[in-house]
Amino acid sequence: MLRLRNGLTLDLIAYIFEISQPTASRYFNGMVECIYQKLQTVSIWPGREQVREFMPFNFRSYCPDCRVIIDCTEFKMVQPFNVVEQQLTFSHYKNSNTLKALIGIAPSGGVTFISDLYCGSISDKEFFKRSGLLQLLEKGDIVLADKGFRIEEELIEAEIGLMQPLFLKEKIQFTIEERSKNKLVSCLRVHVERAISRIKVFKYFEGSILYNSLHNINEVFFIASWLTNFNRPLITVEIAKFPEDLEESEDFTTDNGS
Repeated sequence: MLRLRNGLTLDLIAYIFEISQPTASRYFNGMVECIYQKLQTVSIWPGREQVREFMPFNFRSYCPDCRVIIDCTEFKMVQPFNVVEQQLTFSHYKNSNTLKALIGIAPSGGVTFISDLYCGSISDKEFFKRSGLLQLLEKGDIVLADKGFRIEEELIEAEIGLMQPLFLKEKIQFTIEERSKNKLVSCLRVHVERAISRIKVFKYFEGSILYNSLHNINEVFFIASWLTNFNRPLITVEIAKFPEDLEESEDFTTDNGS
């Protein structure tokens, strides 16, 4: 946890505990594998009824069938020596070599899906197809996503809905109704970005990920993402027997009281 949360180097950890650097590395890798195997036995993907039970009133009103809110995030890595690996990991969005992850949260704010990390050059659409999230969704579910996820065809084929901001396309500007819809979708979708920011609090991911750390980076990322569910609730929800019992002013309180 010293290394994961505070970003301490193995050399410093070895000095603190008066052990050698290889021993510190062996302990860290062993604990990562042990914790990862234990956490894998606990499913964080909730059933449809469980999602609805803890769904904030705003989602109940505008998107009651929302099952998951998704977004991608990227972590910088040291540039590989291999030219092919450089091309695979180069992200035009970040203009650097990166590793990319897909995170999904429930409408209530809990992290419910954690992907493996892929090379930064992969598109959001291709990442979604490879992540395995589609196999977890059920007919009638709705996925809330950003514009970059051009996954309409895949979801339509699986009879799953997609809600995302509208594209301007050939228009000069949006209509009033379209602007209102985009504002609503953005307000509902922003919480996945807040969830991702909690993962990046773990200083292990600060700076550039070293090449010799890639052997267990998926496990480390999974542990950090999983542990964020022990934080204060991302969205404080007043559970009521009937949705109409919730006053609109108390629907969508965030963890900072805003």
